[in-house]
Amino acid sequence: MATAFSPCSITGLFRIHENGSSGASIVLGEGVTTTVEKLANKEANSIIKINGNAALDAPTSRKVLEKFSAEKGYSVSHETKVPIGFGLGTSGAGALSLALALNAESGDGLTFSDCLRFAAESEIEAGTGLGTVYAEAAGGLVFRKSPGEFLELDKIDISESYSIVCGFLEPIPTAKIIRDEGWKKKINSAGEKYLGSFLKETSIENFMANSRKFAFETGLPDEKIKSILEKEKDASMAMLGKTVFTITKEDPRKIAERYGKFSKSVLIAKPSNIGASVIP
Repeated sequence: MATAFSPCSITGLFRIHENGSSGASIVLGEGVTTTVEKLANKEANSIIKINGNAALDAPTSRKVLEKFSAEKGYSVSHETKVPIGFGLGTSGAGALSLALALNAESGDGLTFSDCLRFAAESEIEAGTGLGTVYAEAAGGLVFRKSPGEFLELDKIDISESYSIVCGFLEPIPTAKIIRDEGWKKKINSAGEKYLGSFLKETSIENFMANSRKFAFETGLPDEKIKSILEKEKDASMAMLGKTVFTITKEDPRKIAERYGKFSKSVLIAKPSNIGASVIP
């Protein structure tokens, strides 16, 4: 049996490329813990569970299993407190933690970079992400300059004095956005402008300011999200989910109380400067 953990992350702004994405993300202390164990029957189909429940539809995890030729003979258990489908990179965290745990359990002896590549490819092929795993492998405030296996990545460690507060409204099917040519055009136009602006000052405050401008310019927030953001001037929308978030040094409980009035659930998390790893 082998276990690995990957933090989740929030992408504030990004651009879509043919083989992935570039963008800026903040990595959270909360994430996905994945345990992999060999089945007694090596010929039995591999089983995937999420929070103890059988996952009939787990496309990204299935893709990871395929990369390892592990469609049979393994039990996979994902555990997370983070809601799935709300723009916090749970599919990426699940894929990366699975790749690391599966590599350890199978004895394949792949490098961390190999596992990271398998996780990234699985997300892109499943349509659940375009490079989230790279931020989750690094930790901190991450700027991905280019997509692909040998991408350039800058990381800034974030003080524990900050807290991240998220209010979850509804999930968004990521594939419907990232595979739509109309959305791609809007996202890339805004992404080029505001990623450039963010790079002039790579701070949390500038990340939030440009994430907010990016969200409004793309048109991704629906009327409900826009009305909330008009009231919450220091907040933006997680990419991609109907999730309002902010990064603050204020008492996060006060913000969470406000968010609770319009959200199905609320999460308070600390930033994490540590990326994914196998748990000894």
